[in-house]
Amino acid sequence: MDRLIPYSANVYGTIVSDHNLSVWPLQIFVLVLCLSVIGLARRGGANNAALMIVAAFWIWCGVHFHIMTYATINWAAPYFGYAFIIQGMSIAVWAVMTRTQFIEPQRRMWVWAGIGLIISAGALHPLLLLIMSTPLSHAEVAGVMPTPTAILTIGILFLVPRRAALWLLIIPVAWSIWDGLSAWTLELSIGLVLPGMVIIAALGLIMSLMTPPNR
Repeated sequence: MDRLIPYSANVYGTIVSDHNLSVWPLQIFVLVLCLSVIGLARRGGANNAALMIVAAFWIWCGVHFHIMTYATINWAAPYFGYAFIIQGMSIAVWAVMTRTQFIEPQRRMWVWAGIGLIISAGALHPLLLLIMSTPLSHAEVAGVMPTPTAILTIGILFLVPRRAALWLLIIPVAWSIWDGLSAWTLELSIGLVLPGMVIIAALGLIMSLMTPPNR
């Protein structure tokens, strides 16, 4: 793994900080989006706008973070970027083809799980950095950084009816495994939190599709 990560934790932190500053204040828009999705969910329904925005986030992260930024320190980053673009296009096509309507009231427990993930995607990492007295410029937020975007995506999939496509989990889980291994190699303990959440959330989504609809 060391050969695949030819940079230090400080170098990666600088890359993340520069990336965040270059797109500011997009992070604020993402937080507003998260609250909007939750508001739509509480009203009992929504159209595909949230999924289309999430699809745009995947493409944005693929191009702006992976291909334009992360590629400066990691030779594999462009390939991650192409995978993220494919994921974004897949979400958009799936949303259009299924015309998914949000929220099944009978799945209340899983709905709350999705809402929790959506909030976490926008606010968890910044809060952890505040607790650790780390500069907020290093914060990973959905729509701007890859792993929180994966969390946001799975959170929204918790809110859709029972035909949520499990194949949409492949790229988020694969990336999160890589991100977790990278954090382990760089000895970034805080960097293990978000990848771990993606894996647990993906398992939870699979479980939600296996449980009776009145749970």
